[in-house]
Amino acid sequence: MGGFRCLSVPSDGARRAVEWCWWGRSKRSYLYVVHGLDATLACQPGNFIAARRQGRGWDALYIGESDDLSTIFERSPGRRLLIARQATHIHTHVSSRNACERRAEQCDLLINLAPLRGANADWAGCTSMVGRS
Repeated sequence: MGGFRCLSVPSDGARRAVEWCWWGRSKRSYLYVVHGLDATLACQPGNFIAARRQGRGWDALYIGESDDLSTIFERSPGRRLLIARQATHIHTHVSSRNACERRAEQCDLLINLAPLRGANADWAGCTSMVGRS
């Protein structure tokens, strides 16, 4: 599994969205909000992880970035492929409008998670973007 549950309890006791922290190769953690596959996502730029519940954590099945998170099911890999890979949820992280910054986050996560999880087929192309430790 590639992360840990982020514990954050609002002071007013209101219910918060479920959050999960994913670790990149850089040792940086990224806070993602967990959504069901039927969720309507915000029209904002960001990164996403198609994931499957695994015990007390998650397995990353696909790691991507988009200039519009609301359209990720319409673009590659598409909802059908995510379901075929047995994704149960989408984790999203609203981030930069800068595509290079989103791609750097995607690659940081891919280099850490893909070799172990078989996430994206194209992860190897990221090695030049993120320094190795």
